[in-house]
Amino acid sequence: MYGANAHLAAFVAGLPDTCVPHGLRKGACRVMAESDCTAHEIMAVSGHTTLREVERYTKAANRKHLAARAQQKVAKAKVETEAESNVVPLRGVTA
Repeated sequence: MYGANAHLAAFVAGLPDTCVPHGLRKGACRVMAESDCTAHEIMAVSGHTTLREVERYTKAANRKHLAARAQQKVAKAKVETEAESNVVPLRGVTA
């Protein structure tokens, strides 16, 4: 029954015929994880019963967020270092 309802919902939403219930559920979990939902929040929506299954989505999303934060920290450190430096860069001079 769930599969038939999911296919009907996919059709009504204008999604391609290749969309299957598992893929839609996986996509929803990924979106929730990337939106900073906790594993338990995702489980409440998706119906997963173990953290192990949901951690697949949160782990990938956490990696993405950690990479973005690391890049922001490097950019901030570079700006702060340049602002604190008492060396005036010479324009047009090559080493």
